[in-house]
Amino acid sequence: MNSSYLFKLPFTCPSQFPIFTRSIISVVFFGSDHYSLPHLHALEERQSQHKDIRLLFVVTTSDKTPVRYHCIQNKIDHVIWPRTLTNNSIIINAVSQRIDKLQNINSLDKPDKLLGVIVSFGRFLPSSLLSLFNYGCFNIHPSLLPRWKGSNPLLYTLLADDKVTGITLFRLNPMHTTFDSGSVLYQKSILLPCNKNTMLTPNQLATYLMPHSINAMFEVILYPNLPYLVGVDQSVISAKFQLPITYARKPQPHMGLINWQEQSAEDIIRYWHAFQGTCVNLFTELCLLNTLQEEKENNSLIANFRLSECPLLVPHVDHVSNNNNGQNNAEAADIHCPNSESKIMDYLNEASILLHQPHTSSLPPGSIVYLRSQKDVKHHLIPYTFIACKPNNSSPIITQINSVSWLAVKSFLVNWPNSSTKSRHLTAIDLYNGYFLKYIQSLSSTLPISVVNEGRHSQQLGVRYFGEFRSNPSSTSSFLSDNNNNGNTLIKPWNELTPAILPSDLQSSSDMSIIVKNVHS
Repeated sequence: MNSSYLFKLPFTCPSQFPIFTRSIISVVFFGSDHYSLPHLHALEERQSQHKDIRLLFVVTTSDKTPVRYHCIQNKIDHVIWPRTLTNNSIIINAVSQRIDKLQNINSLDKPDKLLGVIVSFGRFLPSSLLSLFNYGCFNIHPSLLPRWKGSNPLLYTLLADDKVTGITLFRLNPMHTTFDSGSVLYQKSILLPCNKNTMLTPNQLATYLMPHSINAMFEVILYPNLPYLVGVDQSVISAKFQLPITYARKPQPHMGLINWQEQSAEDIIRYWHAFQGTCVNLFTELCLLNTLQEEKENNSLIANFRLSECPLLVPHVDHVSNNNNGQNNAEAADIHCPNSESKIMDYLNEASILLHQPHTSSLPPGSIVYLRSQKDVKHHLIPYTFIACKPNNSSPIITQINSVSWLAVKSFLVNWPNSSTKSRHLTAIDLYNGYFLKYIQSLSSTLPISVVNEGRHSQQLGVRYFGEFRSNPSSTSSFLSDNNNNGNTLIKPWNELTPAILPSDLQSSSDMSIIVKNVHS
């Protein structure tokens, strides 16, 4: 779809509209974290090489941000806006005085091009502050607004398994009272890396998007008629592109609770990477039956099992068969793991064959299984805990309707109930020898009938079943539920490339006073 069909034709620029001559744009930069810092670098480089942008000073949110450290190291004038500051008039006065001071130092009249650039700042700019910038203020947001409004768009892009994301620049409107709600001046959709074996973290996604984000910043800053542009309302974008309005809220620790019934092995591995660098750790829970009396009274204790390293995907048995026919190991197995050494691949391929037998493939999600190698003469234990998950949605081959996907976990951080010690790091082998064998008699009472009947056959194949991790239906992917429009409907991945919105496609106001009036209102 051509963007001109949606935006350029309805919005024509009057021929009598004045065109700015090139002059210096004075910029005040608002930023704080690692995502905003490269934009500041780019502005500095542009200032030194082309002289058409002057960086007046920087506003950041704390004395410990990457932006603040950079300003100190490079002697860049900056203002700190503490997150604990409740009186906005203090920061407004500080910014206003700083602007006046710099103008006096440079013997300048009040500039006709004073622009605010906001990138990952994290504070809401009041209308009285926006009114200081007669060239306006715009925010750079790494998503296709109105999808993933909020402070964590990169995280939610990965959690939702979006295949397409983007960069949006929008003007800050003094009349708005919520974040990320201004009219769009620039938007471009970007296809995420499509390598199946690549699971991105938020930092890696930020690095991938950074060149697009910086390019978008300059395309808007240097557009001659920037103050006159009338951006596209986000509701129009949502309606024309069928782009749902979704929110990227602050991550909470409870989001790491795994629901084995609702999350596939691929989902869990994707969540592992997406939550890197946040307060969220993937964990699960196990009911402990210490005595037969507690079992009768259903008075079990709960242990917390946190995944301490990236889990691995056990390939589907059909992929292993193809692999034996000469296909490349890592590609055929479709393993989402950073290490595809032959030893690990051998373990996972053998596990695939053992786990896709009828008596194991019918186990419920959350089931805990240990395997003994049938290739090894001594039948050593394969050093992973294998956990049944919901079937993979993306699996191209499903030979059994009730089949499950399997996750291989090498180690956990375990919090035992009523324990005074901190989390204990235990490998899969440690758990097998120290807990599962000790309580095998009480745990084996939870075996499904089909497994009990084939228990002897299972042990002959080297398969040992040890009950199930808990699945809490009330927490099922709640962080990806659309609570605004469709109750608790799960938000679907976004896979469509949307038409680009460029400054040259937008309507321009013929009267600069319209923009100024909006800013001061």
